[in-house]
Amino acid sequence: IPYASADSEDIYAGLKRSGRFIPTRRTANISTSSLITRLLRDYDKFLRRQILRGISREDLNISSFKESQVRIKEKLNMEIDGLKNELGEIFKRWERQSNLWLGSFIRRFETNRPGWTASP
Repeated sequence: IPYASADSEDIYAGLKRSGRFIPTRRTANISTSSLITRLLRDYDKFLRRQILRGISREDLNISSFKESQVRIKEKLNMEIDGLKNELGEIFKRWERQSNLWLGSFIRRFETNRPGWTASP
């Protein structure tokens, strides 16, 4: 299949003549653009996983700034998750304590008023 452009009938003709061109087979319903988009979208996730696995920035071909950026973002995410868990525990304790106080309040007035019953 020739790959034409405005300047050439086949932009890969030189590579084909030298035997360095390997044609790709098209697969129905698979878009090269969507594959590239997915790769680029998930690139930061990929870098994070690789850095956390101990792969060096040199092997990943990224700058020290990018490595630091990924590590700082991971640390911030861990801190945020920790805060969310801590707040969740505080709210659970607060709810338990308020239920105890409310129950104590109801029992106090329930016993002081004969004939009065609290509804559940």
